[in-house]
Amino acid sequence: VKSAKLSESTGNSGSIISAALDALADIYDAELSYQKVAVMLAGIVDVESWQLSLVNPVNDRDAKVELMKKVDGLNR
Repeated sequence: VKSAKLSESTGNSGSIISAALDALADIYDAELSYQKVAVMLAGIVDVESWQLSLVNPVNDRDAKVELMKKVDGLNR
């Protein structure tokens, strides 16, 4: 079992997938045969309750939020 903590709350699928792949890379063993993997999300909060990071630029965060809203609209 491997866990990863994001630097700030996000609804960005790309950030979540990236963190999951990084965690998987840490525990992957080429000698083993894998059939399944599971990703569990914890600490899910509403966007109005996000604890933001001081190191990530706000304009970058806002652009990513808008992008994910558009992607979510396409997926409906």
